[in-house]
Amino acid sequence: MKKYLFIMLAAILFAACEKDNNLGFEGDDSEEDLYEGVANVIEFESATDKLEAAQGICVFKGPNGSIFKREFTHVRENGKSQITLNKGLKDGKYKLLHFKIEIIDNESNIRSDSEDKYVDSYGMGCTLSVSGSEAEVVSTYNEDFEMYGSGTESDPFVVSSYAHLFKLAELTNDANTNPMIDENYHYEQACDIDMDYASWKVADGYGWNSIGYSDLTPFRGHYHGKGYKVTNLWSERTSSSFVALFGCVLNTSIDSLTISNARIEGWFSSAALVGCAMTRGGYRDVTYIKDCKVESSSICGEGSSTPTDNSMCIAGLIGSAEQNALLFIDGCEVSSDNNIVGGYSVGGVLGAGGLYSTLVITNTVNSANISSYYAPCGGIVASADSLFIEGCTNYGEIIANVGGTEGENATKLGAGGVVGGSSAAYVLSCTNYGNVQGNEGVGGIIGSTRICGNSDEGEENCYSDALIYNCENNAAINGAKFVGGIAGEVQTTIYSVKNNGAISGNSYVGGILGISPVCAIHNAVNNGAVVGNEDFVAGIAANVIMGSLTCTQNFATVSSAGSYVGGLVGLAGTYFISHYCANMGNISSTMPEAKIGGLVG
Repeated sequence: MKKYLFIMLAAILFAACEKDNNLGFEGDDSEEDLYEGVANVIEFESATDKLEAAQGICVFKGPNGSIFKREFTHVRENGKSQITLNKGLKDGKYKLLHFKIEIIDNESNIRSDSEDKYVDSYGMGCTLSVSGSEAEVVSTYNEDFEMYGSGTESDPFVVSSYAHLFKLAELTNDANTNPMIDENYHYEQACDIDMDYASWKVADGYGWNSIGYSDLTPFRGHYHGKGYKVTNLWSERTSSSFVALFGCVLNTSIDSLTISNARIEGWFSSAALVGCAMTRGGYRDVTYIKDCKVESSSICGEGSSTPTDNSMCIAGLIGSAEQNALLFIDGCEVSSDNNIVGGYSVGGVLGAGGLYSTLVITNTVNSANISSYYAPCGGIVASADSLFIEGCTNYGEIIANVGGTEGENATKLGAGGVVGGSSAAYVLSCTNYGNVQGNEGVGGIIGSTRICGNSDEGEENCYSDALIYNCENNAAINGAKFVGGIAGEVQTTIYSVKNNGAISGNSYVGGILGISPVCAIHNAVNNGAVVGNEDFVAGIAANVIMGSLTCTQNFATVSSAGSYVGGLVGLAGTYFISHYCANMGNISSTMPEAKIGGLVG
């Protein structure tokens, strides 16, 4: 038995010695042999002038798009580097993405759980052409950007390491070098990029400092994600503005990029992808965001996992669009595994659009739960000035006014499954599946278009116009006042809509619409039970001062503890007409002598 134990101990010690003799990396992937050949020496000049490591791992993308690795040794003499691979490459074209280098002084506060937790990255991104024993670099290197490529659409700068994003932030954020960030430049991501170590490396210790961290030094250009991810980004800048991967952007387009497992903590205009879409004074500069996604991330105003009362314009994808800016969002998604909370203007996709800004949002989905300390709050966008939104869907639960409605700076207006609040709005073919809870102006699709007034203080409420077409709500909507299955309080034309969710509140509660000074409702159907605790409760619209109902039906029960209760309208003004409308639901009130009617209360 002792003999066998001795043999086993010797084998373990031998294996340990073997491990100590390699580089400490898993350098060989199962697919690596697909590309094994004889070309094992690659020469570089200025691209590797900052590479100090004598050994490490080369990470390649093969001709078929798969990622594989080779161990390498490095010698630099007379301004040239010689990279010698432990296994050569066979004929073909490859992308050398980056060098992975062991970090000797492992820091305990590096946050990532990835396998590369203690591995630094030296960005490359060049294309290699291998023929026989020769490996030739066929890409152009830009020494200023420390990237391969020329920045044109046909030859974009290649982003293949956190080091490239780090350098891009450095150039963008310095007022002296920011003019180099040309709005015509193109950047193309070549692989998934782990930003954990990059976030830790920022000198001040608060995590990632956005590319374009100030409105004086915005990022400009076109960033193509190519379907790849940026992972493990974190920033703990709880008193800062524009906290995101890209902070302020100007004349920028970003497409096909996923932000995964990010942790963003900011005060104003903060999100996972972009902090603020900007424009120059007197111009209408445009930002395009297309086919981007946020997943498994936490975006929290002031760093709190529950809403606090100070942060503003917090969202999953983009914090805000500033005054006069044009922002286009298409085909984007915020998944259900995100946590998004803030103080004011908290949205699943976009926080807010500033005065005179124009937002165009199409074919975009939010599945994350959204909560705000005050209001507004919305599944796709919290608040907007001029808005066109089409083909968007919300699955997340929307909760506004978690902190109540009291306080000097409290706002209580606007909570919606798709849009919290807006000025002029076109809302087409949108659907809500998430429960919505708020205070005033609460709707399954849009909460409020009120622009001034406070009826609680005797002021007349004034509203902007909204066109709502082909929309549907399928969730419970609850609020204190001005609550509707489609819209809470709007001046509106509503055409071809349906509510299937239970609608409840205190006053001005309607299956389709809470209150409107002027409206036209055509071809609307309510299937959701409507319950109100006070006056003005109806199957379709609680209070319409002037307008019409056409080809509209209520099929649900309507019950109230107050007066002005109707199957179609609770209280209608003098200039109101309805035709080809029907109520099929039971209408009731517990108030003695309440004004109640099968059609109009």
